Amino acid sequence: MNFDADGLRNFKDFLLTYNKLSESCFNRCIVNLNDRILTAEEGHCMDSCVNKLTNLTKKITSVYMVEQPRINEKRLADAQAEADRTVAKLKEQGIDTDSLSPQEIAAAAMQERTRQASS
Repeated sequence: MNFDADGLRNFKDFLLTYNKLSESCFNRCIVNLNDRILTAEEGHCMDSCVNKLTNLTKKITSVYMVEQPRINEKRLADAQAEADRTVAKLKEQGIDTDSLSPQEIAAAAMQERTRQASS
């Protein structure tokens, strides 16, 4: 099995979630450690607990899948607005941003912020 960085992170997240779910249900449902077999009550409690937490995870994931693109769009719009304000400030200072590369604009903006912070 070959994982890239995102796949490995997702697998770790899955394992963490699984471990938390298992621990939570175990702590709620298992009351007697004297026997290797679950009692009927413990088994029912475990089934119910796992089903509830699984359904909750599904609901949270579905909300996340709807909301995360909106959050990303807002962040992108905010970043673009900040970039536009930065370019406008640089133009006010007489810097010809049209002839600069994005890296040069970023360097000029960083120099300006450093200059403002030190004054």
